[in-house]
Amino acid sequence: MKQLSCVISGQVQGVNFCSFARDRARELGLSGFVRNQEEGTIQIVVQGEMDILEKFLEEIKIGPQYAEVKNVETNWSLPTEQLSDFSIR
Repeated sequence: MKQLSCVISGQVQGVNFCSFARDRARELGLSGFVRNQEEGTIQIVVQGEMDILEKFLEEIKIGPQYAEVKNVETNWSLPTEQLSDFSIR
């Protein structure tokens, strides 16, 4: 089990990015959360098996239809707490 923390920048707020991330994570059986940040970025913390997290990351780098992802900062670690579902915060 690994944890991936991401900060996504670009045209990512107001384009259903949080719903997109939640839906993809749930389809892949991942747990964690996604939220808008004040500076116009999106934060995602997601937990699961490494190969599934890598697939999720590839989809996040593209984003939903009207998003324009410019940068994805990633941080891989071991989970510090067990998250049970994937939610929008």
